[in-house]
Amino acid sequence: MLRHVPLALLVLASLGCDATTEDRLRACGIVSEGYLPRLNFYDDACYRACFAGAECDALLGAICRTDVSLLVECDQQCAPRCDDGSLIGLERVCNGFEDCEGGEDEEGCAPYVCDDGQELMGSDHRCNGWSGCRDGSDEEGCAPDFVCGDGTEYQVHHRCNGWTICEDGSDEEGCASFLATCE
Repeated sequence: MLRHVPLALLVLASLGCDATTEDRLRACGIVSEGYLPRLNFYDDACYRACFAGAECDALLGAICRTDVSLLVECDQQCAPRCDDGSLIGLERVCNGFEDCEGGEDEEGCAPYVCDDGQELMGSDHRCNGWSGCRDGSDEEGCAPDFVCGDGTEYQVHHRCNGWTICEDGSDEEGCASFLATCE
């Protein structure tokens, strides 16, 4: 039975889940070959570069949360700043809530407009796997990213997430597993 990749690794991998970062995680012996989910929480070029260039011990420390200095370093380099210099996470920009004292984190943000006219703050609502619109229009007409062995179609975020959704279990096959040991 494969051990699934822990959430901390998925978050870290999503910070820069490109071929270079995946190769680095594998070269460090942190994950096996196989499909590595991408969560897209912080899909940003700065974070990708920061994590791809990290030492193996620093990557493992960040994943296991035994040494968060790499996370702090990457945040210092990459996280958005309010006008007063305080850092906020990328997920807090254009989320509909003023996290900066002056509200600059919400300036210039275009809302996503649902078919029924409902407006949602942020640009990541379309086909993200979760219906934000009351009428569900943000999830209509989305192309499936993954097809089960029996032909049932799902979006790729269901693949290798630890929960079997395909009747034949094919969504949990060929997944990367966590190889390193957290102490």
